[in-house]
Amino acid sequence: MTKSFKKVSALLLGLTMLGGVFGGALLARDPGGVVNAAVGDMYEKVTEPLDDYSGTYLVAWESSSTEAWVFDASLANPDATNNYVKATLDNGTIIADVDKSSYEVEISKDSGGTNYQMKSVDTGNYFYGGSSNDLKYGTSEPSSQLTITYDDALSRTSIVSSAGAAKYFVFNNMSGQNRFRFMKNDCSGADGGNSSYRPVQLYKKVEVVVTDPIVTIAGETSGAVGDVVTLTATPMKFTETELTYSWTVATGGEELVNLTNADTAEVTVEFIKSGEVTINLAVSGTTESAENSVTITIQDILTVTAAKDLADNQKVYVRGIVYAQYGNSFYIADEDGTGIQLYTYSDLGIAVGEEVVVTGTLGTYNEGRQLNNPVIISHEATEKVVTPKVLTHAELDNKYVNDFIAVENMVWHSGAASELNIYFHEEGDSTKELVLYNHKSNSAAYAGALTTAMANWEADVTTVTLAGVYGVYKNTLEIFLTSVTTYEIDAVDTFARKFLATELCDNGVTEPDTALWAGLKTAFEALDAEEQAVLREATGNEQGNVVEQAMRRYDYIIEKYGADRYENFIAREITPASNVVDNFFGSNDNLTIILVVTITLVSLSILIGFRFYLNKRKSNK
Repeated sequence: MTKSFKKVSALLLGLTMLGGVFGGALLARDPGGVVNAAVGDMYEKVTEPLDDYSGTYLVAWESSSTEAWVFDASLANPDATNNYVKATLDNGTIIADVDKSSYEVEISKDSGGTNYQMKSVDTGNYFYGGSSNDLKYGTSEPSSQLTITYDDALSRTSIVSSAGAAKYFVFNNMSGQNRFRFMKNDCSGADGGNSSYRPVQLYKKVEVVVTDPIVTIAGETSGAVGDVVTLTATPMKFTETELTYSWTVATGGEELVNLTNADTAEVTVEFIKSGEVTINLAVSGTTESAENSVTITIQDILTVTAAKDLADNQKVYVRGIVYAQYGNSFYIADEDGTGIQLYTYSDLGIAVGEEVVVTGTLGTYNEGRQLNNPVIISHEATEKVVTPKVLTHAELDNKYVNDFIAVENMVWHSGAASELNIYFHEEGDSTKELVLYNHKSNSAAYAGALTTAMANWEADVTTVTLAGVYGVYKNTLEIFLTSVTTYEIDAVDTFARKFLATELCDNGVTEPDTALWAGLKTAFEALDAEEQAVLREATGNEQGNVVEQAMRRYDYIIEKYGADRYENFIAREITPASNVVDNFFGSNDNLTIILVVTITLVSLSILIGFRFYLNKRKSNK
């Protein structure tokens, strides 16, 4: 007994008992199609080299162990993005449930009998590769021939066009370019293979003849709590026309779903709680009957934080607040700023400030978590606010990519608003950079405000708290310039840096420039009262932070040169040099007393000395 015959026999039994499991909704509604082939037809995956590849096939990329993206051979222009439909895989097979074979391709020997041709069963177009990355097609047999082989090492089929240099039929999984195409490079790593190209598999059509009555089930078999779906029963091979339908929930699933219209060909299923539930179907006439069942998977709607903790390639439902937009990509977050990117080139029809429920497949790009191929379930305005996570440069970590963050004490270093990269560095360490990324096409609307803000900035002086969407690109830490980006100046630190950067020369000979001192006074007076108080009360310390260092230098200048020449405009409690004498001697009255005492002491010293001199002279006589 051959391998194929065994599978066909097993299929016949399966279709009789579990037709809906195999014949259910084989394709998701994105991008909008279902596999169309004769009802009950099976497509079996090619898993070994064939002597002759002639036959009818579906060409597919296996996006997961349970899903394949099938080349849509029926398109009038197949060389287009999204030239595929999605199909469910079941142990190396695809089962069709709609009576139309529009996605099939026919592979046959070419006129020379050596190579192969591949054409659409639906349109009759032949497919081949051109001189570039493209998908050529036409109604007549092309001169470009195909070679088809099976690679045991890579467990996949290789379809190569011979137009000029070899062109490989692959699935281009690059963002915005999801399509089947003949490409210049392979996807195996050979010939400079591109990691965005995915291998194709051939699924060969195996004819199945169904004689006994069966029933298939079509409809969405997964979703989130709150979804409402419709399951549709399609009876086949019944001779009777009056049929009775009975949908029931298997034991243990009563709390997970509610059924409506359970005695009709279409049943409405409301998802109540997360979990897996089996729904049974019995269809009967007077003398004939068939049964089937389908398993429904219901997921919770997750927070962004919970979704980010899951592994890639999982389909999830997420609730979040839209807090930023960058091109067509949106960023949603929990209220604490934990964010994820909705990565798409399509218009999602949402806006910043809305709360959304979205489904998509988890992925990671440039260290950031994202939802690929997002589909909006619901969206509405909300009063909830996303608050940025306040971090230091040292705390920045890849886990925060796509979060809404604010980084304190960043000093502007270089770059203008018209440039792509505007550089900041951490206070005290110019090697710890943070780049404000001003993408010229995505951020043009926000560059004007940035230009205004930067008009009075001073390099290595202006200190800001930089807030926005956090990203990492080739180890460069970035904040994306979007509508939510803020650059709040820390006026106290900025004044302190300005003070330290001012050339107040003090080499023991040259006194500080009084004009520069006057300029610092003007800058101080521009601060508000609270900011002035911080400087007034700060401890002067040469080894302290930037404010403490600046105030120690300020104190030193007044202590050394005096407040009469260098005004104590901050009004700090320090002892200026001009008051040293007063402090030592006291008031004028005290000075008079001290002078009298001093003269008296001097006089007594003279008298004592003269007396000593006379005594010595008398003794010498």
